[in-house]
Amino acid sequence: MKYIIDVRENDEFKSGHVAGAVHIPVGQLSAMIVSLDEKMSKDDNIIVYCRSGMRAGMAMEMLKKHGFTNVVNGINKDTVEARHV
Repeated sequence: MKYIIDVRENDEFKSGHVAGAVHIPVGQLSAMIVSLDEKMSKDDNIIVYCRSGMRAGMAMEMLKKHGFTNVVNGINKDTVEARHV
């Protein structure tokens, strides 16, 4: 299964996002990881993105430390739409 997670802030997400993306701001991700365990398999394809790739990189590392094995930094909305959708 493939999941796309937008880790930008609320106003950024509201200004436009990848269709079907789950919105979890990077500051809330560590608190949400337990609930992600219930919804996703550790080997599901997970693409995280933000505006520049920096927050997505932090999110990717958090998810990997929690045992998710197939996590990609999609960098930003345009890159995800061009390469992963």
